Amino acid sequence: MISRTSGEEGPKVYGAQQHNLIVDARPTVNALAMQAVGLGSENMDHYRFATKAYLGIDNIHVMRDSLNKVIDALKDSDITSIPPNREALAKSGWLKHIANVLDGASLIARQVALQHSHVLIHCSDGWDRTSQLSALSQLCLDPYYRTLEGFIVLVEKDWLSFGHMFNHRSGFLSSEKWFSVENERVGGNDNHNQRTSLSTSSSGAGHALENAFLSAKGFFNKDNNSRESFVESDGELQPYDQSPSPNLSKKSLKTSKTSSKDSTTTSEKTPNPPTKVKETSPIFHQFLDATYQLQHQHPHRFEFNERFLRRLLYHLYSCQYGTFLYNNERERVENHVKERTRSVWDYFLSRREMFINPEWDGGDVDDK
Repeated sequence: MISRTSGEEGPKVYGAQQHNLIVDARPTVNALAMQAVGLGSENMDHYRFATKAYLGIDNIHVMRDSLNKVIDALKDSDITSIPPNREALAKSGWLKHIANVLDGASLIARQVALQHSHVLIHCSDGWDRTSQLSALSQLCLDPYYRTLEGFIVLVEKDWLSFGHMFNHRSGFLSSEKWFSVENERVGGNDNHNQRTSLSTSSSGAGHALENAFLSAKGFFNKDNNSRESFVESDGELQPYDQSPSPNLSKKSLKTSKTSSKDSTTTSEKTPNPPTKVKETSPIFHQFLDATYQLQHQHPHRFEFNERFLRRLLYHLYSCQYGTFLYNNERERVENHVKERTRSVWDYFLSRREMFINPEWDGGDVDDK
């Protein structure tokens, strides 16, 4: 609405004004450092119609280390009566990171809803922090995405179809030797276990829980400190042994040592390379935690309950369903995931009553 009053030279404007925003999820220092090598962020001289905001959300390595500290603070409380170490939890910075992501989502949602503006979101690669911010802001803006079916659509759209690399971030398809080494590290070797099985049988449950936490901690560690240092300098896990796999011909193994031209002529399809430990990070885990925080603050606004989020996180790593396998849509199509596996959404929709929030308000809009 525009009106003119006597004695005033220009129009007086009422109501929301469009003010486009470019959101860079990274810390300002990180973006400027990338500019020094020819990358970085937008030159705002070319985007005079918009402003830019840096959100200061840390990278995948910081998030992985933060989760490790959370595990260290919580692991003893599950096997003893000692409460969690609150000081260690605070030092982990996990909740600070979740708060930063939620603050960014709030900024985006307000810009779209109140300012009627367009928002461009990006980070370094475009499928970690970008997916978090985009999905969470839509969760705040549209009550449809707070329903069970809507949340499924949101994950499919902004995570799976958008190209979040679940294989890299979650650590699927890691080397078999990784798991053997981790079992030895957290559980001891077989001979030692045989000698002590009788004396420790009473505390087996406690050791199992502790080993589970230690295994998770080792899995997300930036460096694998297990026996013989099987990780190369770039963090890539090595195969368990050099013996030919039953699924690979001798020709394919031989051509792996020759030039790339020879290897491309091999009719055998090479398997997916092992996951690099330094590429794992709990990005989707953080998104689910941030969703829980919103759910806890607004318990009547979500059709699904906390159990749904916890079970979804479990099945992210269980690999019982094909939904989160591979890094992108193309890989899932090429490997016939839909034909060879079941969708995790079938599991939830067939047990819908288990994951419904009885306090849900039905999606009514509240403008108060």
